[in-house]
Amino acid sequence: MNLEMNFFRPIKRIFWKLSSINAHKKYPLNESLIYFGVTGTDGKTTTSNFLYEIAKMHGYNPLLITTIGAKFKDKDIKLDIKSTSFAAYSIKTAFSSLLKFNLKRFIKNVAFSDFANFAKEAELHRTTPLASEIRKTILEFEKKGADFFILETTSHSIDQYRIYGIEFNSIVITN
Repeated sequence: MNLEMNFFRPIKRIFWKLSSINAHKKYPLNESLIYFGVTGTDGKTTTSNFLYEIAKMHGYNPLLITTIGAKFKDKDIKLDIKSTSFAAYSIKTAFSSLLKFNLKRFIKNVAFSDFANFAKEAELHRTTPLASEIRKTILEFEKKGADFFILETTSHSIDQYRIYGIEFNSIVITN
């Protein structure tokens, strides 16, 4: 294992857990609604979309959140990238830059001034949103009539406590 894995991993895990606990307290979810999680190796997005269509066929108003976007009432939704994601990105990149002795990039990230690069990278690759983003989105669309929530849940997001406190009614594991 490299230095980053040995030294920074426990620090990162504490950061992710505290962030998720804070989101859990700040944005409590309605436990009477239906929550589906989809995780596994392959087929998460496809399975999530199938569940979305099945929920619609049974009269629900599902909200779908996957790694490639979100959907409600057959309309694609652009999820907002909130400041918590930027902070997480800045801290992660700063740690990485420090290990590579890239002082210029380290200072830029510690100063939280690298938003342009963050936005570019966030558009290129998006995994399960942070806990606060998930919860805010669910609460926003619950007000718009969503009553069934399907969340593609990567193993990365589970490791980072992004789904902390969500009481799933069912979880699907694909392979």
